[in-house]
Amino acid sequence: MTLTELLERLLLEAGRCNEVTYQVNLELASPYAVRHGLAGLEGLIELYRDYRQLTDRLYTDLDIRRSASRTQERNGRSMKRPLIPS
Repeated sequence: MTLTELLERLLLEAGRCNEVTYQVNLELASPYAVRHGLAGLEGLIELYRDYRQLTDRLYTDLDIRRSASRTQERNGRSMKRPLIPS
């Protein structure tokens, strides 16, 4: 079973296929996705991977200080995690 088939199965079981279809139609209509021939769920996954690589590279090139966001309380103390993992 491919990653795409597994994701489609999990999303179908969770009743989230309409949301995925919406995202595929919205995101893959972008000029970037059209220019790169991205299609379907695999195309959406590839688009998000490309976006992550771009933002990681931009973050590194900017040489800015990392910040943390409060994510949850555990045992009375707040847990923090980096907004952008190193």
